[in-house]
Amino acid sequence: MKWLTCVNAETLQHGSTKVLNIGAAAVGCLPVQQTVESILSMPGGHLLQRACNAEENQDSQAYNAKLQALVLRLQATLPGSRFAYIDIYNPLLDMISNPRKYGFVETRRGCCGMGLVEMGGMCNSATPVCPDASKFVFWDAVHPTQATYQILANIFTATVLPRLVS
Repeated sequence: MKWLTCVNAETLQHGSTKVLNIGAAAVGCLPVQQTVESILSMPGGHLLQRACNAEENQDSQAYNAKLQALVLRLQATLPGSRFAYIDIYNPLLDMISNPRKYGFVETRRGCCGMGLVEMGGMCNSATPVCPDASKFVFWDAVHPTQATYQILANIFTATVLPRLVS
């Protein structure tokens, strides 16, 4: 966290007065991590038995707790500045746990390819994609879809931005 303190302080030195700090997502629930967990969790492993990796999610939560504490410390020690913490962990986990609430039907795999391991450059014009990405939480095995990002942006606009501009 020391590096983040330095980055935030340097940002302020360059004239920024409002800084957003984004927490870690529920990394253990990314499709690629579910794929790894399904293979490693049992002898012989099976891709159909997909579940979030609880240990990785606990690591994300521990990081987020430290980041939140840092943001509060920075806010208290740097007058004239505004810091905000963006919680991506809980909204994303809620989308994964309650997909229908957000209009999603698929949370365990991405839209690109099989959606289990493909990511980034592996998703290209030669890779098949699902017919409707808006029904998927994830575009590939790591990255959310545009629909997911839009929901997150709406949540942050309503909950975080008012604190930053008030």
